[in-house]
Amino acid sequence: MTTVIQWDTYPDKGCEVASSCFACPLAQCRYDDLAAYRRWRRGKVDEQAASMRDQGVTTEEIAVFQGVRLRTVFRRQRRHQFYLTKEAT
Repeated sequence: MTTVIQWDTYPDKGCEVASSCFACPLAQCRYDDLAAYRRWRRGKVDEQAASMRDQGVTTEEIAVFQGVRLRTVFRRQRRHQFYLTKEAT
């Protein structure tokens, strides 16, 4: 016998994106659309680096905190700045 998933009860524990599936900002579940999840995650990491930079944290300290190389921090800052100017237009 096949169980219809919509009629089945399951705990909605969410994931790292949101505490509940109904509160998720993604258009499709991270498990269904991995590329969209990766873009969302990359944007969050870029925002974190930009926020730290605005607070006066050095690029070297950001690299150590995020566990990446210095060049990656520069790329993230440039990408974040690009998206900010793109949204403004």
